[in-house]
Amino acid sequence: MNSSFDMTPPYVRGIAQQVHTLGAILDSPIPDDVCHLVRDRLARYSGIVFTGMGSGPFASYPAWLRLVSAGVPAWIVETAELINYAPGLLTPDKLLVVVSQSGESAEVLALLDTLGPKRPAILAVVNNLSSPLARSADVVYPLHVGAAREDTAGTGTYINTIVAGARLVDAALGEDHSADFTPAVSEVRRYVEALDDHLDVARPLELASRTFVVLGRGPSLASARTGALLVKEAGKVHAEALATSEFRHGPLDLVDDRFTAVMLAGARATAPLNRRMAQDILDRDGQVLWVGPGEGPGVNLAAPALTGAARPIAEILPLQMLSVASALDNGLQPGAFRHASRVTRVL
Repeated sequence: MNSSFDMTPPYVRGIAQQVHTLGAILDSPIPDDVCHLVRDRLARYSGIVFTGMGSGPFASYPAWLRLVSAGVPAWIVETAELINYAPGLLTPDKLLVVVSQSGESAEVLALLDTLGPKRPAILAVVNNLSSPLARSADVVYPLHVGAAREDTAGTGTYINTIVAGARLVDAALGEDHSADFTPAVSEVRRYVEALDDHLDVARPLELASRTFVVLGRGPSLASARTGALLVKEAGKVHAEALATSEFRHGPLDLVDDRFTAVMLAGARATAPLNRRMAQDILDRDGQVLWVGPGEGPGVNLAAPALTGAARPIAEILPLQMLSVASALDNGLQPGAFRHASRVTRVL
């Protein structure tokens, strides 16, 4: 990035610093006790429950997909819904994977209070190693994101949770997707070194004045949902995330000349379906922003060249830049909170 880096808002600096936080988790092997617990629970018990708030459940989605595709019983339930409406999943024969940057949000504290002596084993995927969650967990997988600001939307937690989830599933299934992440640091570095150029592409799109939807399939839904959250949280523009197939069942009628869809090309098997949807939106006078390898319909947004388990890392970076552009369109500092905070302390 250019010499204006030090003058940029903390949120934008956080986007650039993801190259370092990603490197930190990739350079740190998955803890042995985490591997042992995951293998033991799958061998002898009845499934895995992923939970968290914010982007936590979204970032767990690729891991969940791999597990259920392999026939492993697994659930993703937002923590507030889990404790209030699905406590029957919190049984001793489960592994409970709790994803939380802070480890001390109101929902996490309520979850820990809910659990009695006959509780699931807890695997905390957490950044704050002195938090109540980290202290209560049976094992901890550190996120290595560094210190978090209370007044600014976060960035690196999503990317590092993608890495942690992939490694957890590798341990559970006896697989190895580490090669997918080999180019990740260099690709992310190349992207963040050109943040100003990416912003120059995003600013003329005038997202603040448009109906805004992020579409994807499979593991890309993790980035679609997290990206839409960031556009709302950091950009103060309403954005909705939908599965591409879901969008055709009704929401397609939203499309007009004020409509923008970010289309995540995703895996090779379903990319042609996404391409067809993108063209259908263009044919109805909508705007399409294509994120994926090769030329796609509409405006093509640059992204790191990552595939497989690492693809969600590539997809989130252009969406982070769209959140910056959205805030600037509104005359606001990107990522600065108006009403929320980094750690939610009220149920």
